Amino acid sequence: MTSGLATFQKLSIKDLAAGLDLHPHEVVRVLVANDALTDDLRFDAGTIERVRELGGVQTWWTSAPPADDAELGKALGARFIEQDATSEEKATRFDNLLRGAADDRQRDVRRAAQRLLKAGHLKTCSSATGLRIYATESGKAHLSG
Repeated sequence: MTSGLATFQKLSIKDLAAGLDLHPHEVVRVLVANDALTDDLRFDAGTIERVRELGGVQTWWTSAPPADDAELGKALGARFIEQDATSEEKATRFDNLLRGAADDRQRDVRRAAQRLLKAGHLKTCSSATGLRIYATESGKAHLSG
C-alpha cells in the first residue's frame, strides 16, 4: 500500500538532487535559471528528467576511468568529442566530467581536466546553470588524435 502512496508524493529539492547526483543548490540554480521553481518547493517525479535536460546533466563515465594518467587524458578528451562539447555554445557542465566516476577517481579526473586546461585544449565559461567547459579549436585536434 505504501508504494501506491509513494506514486502521489511530491519530491523535495533534496529528492531531486539525489536523483540527479547533484547538490541541492545546483538543482535550485537550474530551476531558477529556467523559471521552474514552484512556490511550495514540491515537485512531481517527472521533474527529475526535466531538470536533467534543462541543466544539461549527463553521466560521462559508465565504466571506471582509466588508471593511467595519459590514458585518462585521452579518454576524457574523447568524451568531449563524443558529446560535441566543442564550443562555448555547446559547453558541458563541469560536474559532468566527474559524474559516474567513483569518489576516489574523481580527483584524478579533475587533475586530467586541469592539465588539459593548462595546455589550452579545454576552456571554461560560466552560465546561469553553473561552470561549463569545452574543447578549444586547438584542443579538438589534439583530443581527437
